[in-house]
Amino acid sequence: MNEKGVSTTVEALLLISLSSILVFIVLINFHNLNSSVQRSYALEEAYSVASKIAREAISIADADYAKKKLKIPPTIGGEQYIVIFNDHKIIIENKIVKISLPVQIPLNNSSANSYNAYLIVRDGVVEVQNE
Repeated sequence: MNEKGVSTTVEALLLISLSSILVFIVLINFHNLNSSVQRSYALEEAYSVASKIAREAISIADADYAKKKLKIPPTIGGEQYIVIFNDHKIIIENKIVKISLPVQIPLNNSSANSYNAYLIVRDGVVEVQNE
């Protein structure tokens, strides 16, 4: 009867070990899936913000002087981001994403934090600044 008790104990320990390993593998896969979904959502949101900035910049680009507050979300993927104008490109960058959107208007090399960002046009050249 002692042998049966020992084999039952060993069987239980093996089952618990295998179950623990399987749970660990499932948790790792869930974390990777969650990170992937968060990144793809952040990419989509970043492209949406860049498109909105491009539309607003194009709409005021013909002015000699204009200043317009950007109505953009303060975070993308839960992280604050920077709007960068550089060589006919609008760049959105933070810890999660970095995207670049080409535009056909003259942009002054400039950057601004996502909070209180403004578009400023001077002599037909658009730049982004914080106030």
